[in-house]
Amino acid sequence: MPVAEVATPGPLCDRLVRLILSGAKRGTSCLLDDYQVESQPLPRPGQRQALIAASGRVVAALEITSVATVRLAEVTWEYVLAEGGGHRTVDQWREAP
Repeated sequence: MPVAEVATPGPLCDRLVRLILSGAKRGTSCLLDDYQVESQPLPRPGQRQALIAASGRVVAALEITSVATVRLAEVTWEYVLAEGGGHRTVDQWREAP
């Protein structure tokens, strides 16, 4: 099963894993270029991934339900909510580091 690492090991990883396990984080994003630079295929619906905690242990199995390629300007509020980062607006999400 492919591995899903949500951040480098450390406090951010632990925080994101907790959000995923609680159901508050139901989506994630990255740049399309990241897949292209690494010559990796995009994930596909139905694919499962092993969620890895900062400790390196598998804590859950994730199933990808949808994949979309959109311009940053087209990201919706619904998507921002699914990311579970606590942003109050789409613009705030776009500006976050």
